[in-house]
Amino acid sequence: MTHPDHDLLVATALGEAVPEQVSQHLELCSECGPEVESLKQVIDMTRRSRDVDLVPPPPAVWAAIEAELDAPLQLTPRHTEATPTPPRHGAPRRSPWWLAAAAAAGIALGSGVTAAVVNRDSPAPTPSVQTVAKAPLDTLDTKTSRGEARLVRVGTTLDLDVQARGLATDSGYLEVWLINSDLKRMVSVGVLPAGVEQQRFVISQDLIDQGYVIVDISREQFDDKPAHSGDSLVRGTLAV
Repeated sequence: MTHPDHDLLVATALGEAVPEQVSQHLELCSECGPEVESLKQVIDMTRRSRDVDLVPPPPAVWAAIEAELDAPLQLTPRHTEATPTPPRHGAPRRSPWWLAAAAAAGIALGSGVTAAVVNRDSPAPTPSVQTVAKAPLDTLDTKTSRGEARLVRVGTTLDLDVQARGLATDSGYLEVWLINSDLKRMVSVGVLPAGVEQQRFVISQDLIDQGYVIVDISREQFDDKPAHSGDSLVRGTLAV
């Protein structure tokens, strides 16, 4: 018996309109019907994997495909009778080359999914660091430069990066503040550890938006007074 061309089988798998005799043939043919179902599975897999990053299949996959395409044709007699369909021309049925390629894509898709699972345990990429604003930190009396403050965005986090040198703590400690531009309000950002010249503090964007842009480092005493001591060593304004 004759069978529909591969183009008609593909069109059926894609849901396109085909001649009535082709549809009738597929209902009766034990070879064409299953092939259409296989084509539907490949097409469905391809559509669902559009957003998946594929990795190249190993060389052995392509070697197997080439061997399949170069293999001699196996002719088998067909005895099933069915409703006549449009005649086919050329060689007897064999899997189309693009079906083999689609199978390779499926293998590559599986490799990509496996790589994605493996990469879950890999270290996360380092987030990019963007400098939003800078401020030189100068002494209040002689305007001597003692460091710099930078407002940096690390991923979705906003940090205040403070670099200060040559600041004497005496018997106390150093505390970092953000003072509002109205010079009436301030908030403590954190403590600069003894002997440390650079420290990063996490802050909120709301503070900057409300005008807390003056960076101040003060010398504080170990007492029960959380307020600013009034002993500011350096200060600078972030240019935002």
